[in-house]
Amino acid sequence: MDALQNLNPVLQLLIVMSMFSLLPFAFCCMTSFLRFVVVFSMLKTAMGTQQVPPAIVIIGLSIILTFYTMGSTFDRMYQMGSVPYQKNQNMVMAIQEGSKPLKEFMLKQT
Repeated sequence: MDALQNLNPVLQLLIVMSMFSLLPFAFCCMTSFLRFVVVFSMLKTAMGTQQVPPAIVIIGLSIILTFYTMGSTFDRMYQMGSVPYQKNQNMVMAIQEGSKPLKEFMLKQT
């Protein structure tokens, strides 16, 4: 981790932007999003409808409910990650501290 701190800021930015490409994967795997999609799909099948509601509505509802249910976790991640970054501009420390609430959430869910 110390090697990342000594990198050129341009390379640090490149690494962070590369990590953003994995954001949809992380959103699906590290939140309750997939649970909502599965439950809504099962509910749609149980109602016996094929077309109503469309898949985009199910995805939209799942995203809204995911942000609602994980809002406190996201808020704690922001608070714990932004303080180390604002103090000393250390991105590695900010990522380590900011990921702790997500790890706690994931341990509760698995």
